[in-house]
Amino acid sequence: TVTYEQALDHGNDVSLRILQEGSVLLKNENSALPLPADLQQVNLFGWRSSKMVFGGAGSGFVDDANAVSLQTALEERGIQVNQELLDLYTGFSSQANASGVGATDFTITELPVSSYTDDVLSRAKEFSDTAIITISRMGGEGNDLPTDMSAFGGSSDRHYLELSEQEEAMIQLVCEQFDRVILLVNSSHAMELGFVEEYPIDAVLWIGCPGTNGLRGVADVLTGAVSPSGRLVDTYAYD
Repeated sequence: TVTYEQALDHGNDVSLRILQEGSVLLKNENSALPLPADLQQVNLFGWRSSKMVFGGAGSGFVDDANAVSLQTALEERGIQVNQELLDLYTGFSSQANASGVGATDFTITELPVSSYTDDVLSRAKEFSDTAIITISRMGGEGNDLPTDMSAFGGSSDRHYLELSEQEEAMIQLVCEQFDRVILLVNSSHAMELGFVEEYPIDAVLWIGCPGTNGLRGVADVLTGAVSPSGRLVDTYAYD
């Protein structure tokens, strides 16, 4: 006989270990990862830092009402997160994209770089020299990913699995302002990742869709408590 609580605890443990062992380290230069043991504060960049894609549409759906956030996962491990930046994201939009079989909103929500004022950036650099960027993509059964983003507020000559103009501008800004830049690829789809060599991004970690408890495993990888041993099952094209 297994109780509900025991089943839930077991599921949380499995999802934690999947991200601990299955995250894929795609790039790591300048000893960016693991984060230094004495690092106590980080800046999170990208709107999806506040609203991760936890699962897919249809049978891959995850109820994220009680999902562990990246902020919570890091702070549980003793790393404080810049709250001003997170407030900037939730103030811009706190609405998650609609996701379902045949009815997914593929809008890529991202702040214009003008939102990062000189004062915001100055305080962020004083807070920490480390920036963690999150880029996310969603999808699932019953949906074809758009090859023309004009229907979702983007450009007709860009598809869903490449960066939007706003994401490009944000990444360039962060790379210009911070000494250590780490990118989290929060996507179960094979994105175009050639840009990681176009910008001085120090480390790239693929985390897929982490479910409700997996970001604790991601924090374990970032802090060096575990070593990521995952490998990609698909080829990720540069272009």
